[in-house]
Amino acid sequence: TEPQSNIVCFRYLKPDTDGVELNTLQKNIRKEILDSEKFYIVQTDLKGKTWLRCALMNPMSTIEDLEALLAMIVRISEEL
Repeated sequence: TEPQSNIVCFRYLKPDTDGVELNTLQKNIRKEILDSEKFYIVQTDLKGKTWLRCALMNPMSTIEDLEALLAMIVRISEEL
């Protein structure tokens, strides 16, 4: 189907991590991404949960760009 929105909210789920720790993890992942200056990602809080939020605006963005962002998120979460 045609996209309804260009904004995607998601959470990185780490095994054996509870709700408060997951919220902190999302915030720390975002901080590390911003510090790297490779991607820009925001966060939002909804119903007591912190979500990572990505707006896909650039028509030049590719699947490879998104895969690189996801790889960075996984790498960062493993280092935290």
